[in-house]
Amino acid sequence: MAKDFNLFILWSNGRHKEKEIIADIGNNFEILQTFEITWSERWFNNNLARFYGKKLPNAMRKKKLCGTGSFLVICVDDAKPKIHEGKNLNIIMAKARYRQMLGSNLIHASDHQTEAEENLLFLTGQSHTDI
Repeated sequence: MAKDFNLFILWSNGRHKEKEIIADIGNNFEILQTFEITWSERWFNNNLARFYGKKLPNAMRKKKLCGTGSFLVICVDDAKPKIHEGKNLNIIMAKARYRQMLGSNLIHASDHQTEAEENLLFLTGQSHTDI
């Protein structure tokens, strides 16, 4: 089976567990590239709303939860993806682990490669083939 490209976003309020989470990601996936992203305070709500689309009912609440500081985008390949109903179960299980570590939804993860490609393009303007 081919590698499966995905990404994680560690929001600023979750960065206190950054080393632990990145180490675990590195133990389970091939880290391709990490980006540090900063959105202006003025446009943070709009960017969150555009990023999550209709899946985000309240951008203000998410902004308060995530924090408005710099956040990390960690791009990965999963060499042994477990795909079920189009979603990568390895990524979903890792996201659940990190959310438990953080005690909140301070990390985002793509569920499948198409979402990861869209997320990366939105956040960096790059294609996954560029990294």
